[in-house]
Amino acid sequence: MGRFFSLKRPFLLSLILLALAVAQQRQNTTSGTDIIGEEDARRMSEEQQERQRQQAEARKRRRQREKEREGQLAAKQTLQLASSEACDWKSSPLALVKGHICGVHYKVLGLDRSRPVDKADVKKAYRQKSLALHPDKNNAPDAATAFKIVQDAYECLVSDECKETYDEQLRLSEQQISWEREQLKSQLARASLHALSQLHYYLSIAANHVYQAGLDIWDLAGEVEMNIMGAPRPVGRVVLAALLALKARYLLKLHGLAYVIMRCNFELAKARGVF
Repeated sequence: MGRFFSLKRPFLLSLILLALAVAQQRQNTTSGTDIIGEEDARRMSEEQQERQRQQAEARKRRRQREKEREGQLAAKQTLQLASSEACDWKSSPLALVKGHICGVHYKVLGLDRSRPVDKADVKKAYRQKSLALHPDKNNAPDAATAFKIVQDAYECLVSDECKETYDEQLRLSEQQISWEREQLKSQLARASLHALSQLHYYLSIAANHVYQAGLDIWDLAGEVEMNIMGAPRPVGRVVLAALLALKARYLLKLHGLAYVIMRCNFELAKARGVF
């Protein structure tokens, strides 16, 4: 029995040492896995932060491009409005058709000249435009020119004397446009009456020829005779009337129109005392 325990003791020690070694290896493996997991998490966190930073920079660049595009559009629109005193056909088509003058100073500030405009309205509009067109905030190439136009408009409209003189100039321009349109209307009316008179003249001649040709054909048809029941009878007009009624509706309409035109000419001439 003692010999058995003496042989078993080294074996048990070996098993215990082996178990301890396996446990130590598992612990090392677990700690290594934890370290690798922490490194992966830290790497993923850094990548996510880098991605968020890139997205923020992209949004910032996009907002900057949109701001630059809006500034260029505002400067371009201001220069277009300042190119003419007339109303813009996009924003005020009805005023343009009526012949109104909107005025450059009013247009570049976004004010409606047809309504009462006081100094408070001018100052408010100038503040809005200056924020969008000031060269310090707008990098567009034409921003300085557009801002100078807006500034000149503000300085004129905020001054009572300059505004009164400018409004008088616009009023005279509207009167000139109104006079030119009246002249054009008169010319168009005279040209239309002349064209209508010429058309009526040629229609009258054509109607006369058509009507006379119809009468000549009717007279010729009256001379056509046939022997019916041993006696000559006029059948040409009967046959012609039947053919016209069946196959020549458009010719009958043309002949009727010619008669109406001739009758109108006769009544006009009678009213004028020609007959």
